[in-house]
Amino acid sequence: VSGVASAPSRAALLPSSRRRAKQRKHRPALRIGIPKVLNLYAYGPLFSAYFASLGLPAENIVFSDTTTQEQYRSTLGLAAVDPCFPSKVCISHVRNLLEKSSRRKLDLIFFPMIETLTTALEDCRGSSACPAGAATPEAVQSAFSLSRNLFEEHHLTYVHPLVNLADRDLFALQMFECWKDMLGLDWQENARAIDAAYAAQQRYESGLREQ
Repeated sequence: VSGVASAPSRAALLPSSRRRAKQRKHRPALRIGIPKVLNLYAYGPLFSAYFASLGLPAENIVFSDTTTQEQYRSTLGLAAVDPCFPSKVCISHVRNLLEKSSRRKLDLIFFPMIETLTTALEDCRGSSACPAGAATPEAVQSAFSLSRNLFEEHHLTYVHPLVNLADRDLFALQMFECWKDMLGLDWQENARAIDAAYAAQQRYESGLREQ
């Protein structure tokens, strides 16, 4: 994925501009963990391309390991009383990322609440995600911060914005609001990163259809 990050401005005299420049400088060192669960399986290329286009190295986008029985059983005591196995297993994936962070520090865990999906169907009235799946990142946050905040103990930030992938303009706004302070984003480079993200997702889905 080609980089789309804005070049440093020579006229960066305002405090906000200097702050953004400093944050951009630290992007290549930022490490983000993403649980390999639910719709993030299908939209991994989109989110990976978004971050890569902004200058984060591919090796700094860290996905959780593939689900195993041992991994799932390790967090049964934290899971809610819920019949949905895919939702309950998400807790074990976030724990897996916390364990990875213990070995090599992660700065963030990114687990977006994906409300609406893209669709290739024509005249489709809606493409909403499963409500239980969409709300799972909130349940995960509660599981790891109810008695003690494990995110704080690992000195990382848990980021779980609500996103709508079907409305590209709204998604651009949601990602900008989520990352503008942490990555020092300006609106133009965010828009270019969104373009790169959707292009990567389209290439991925086209490749699957060709197979």
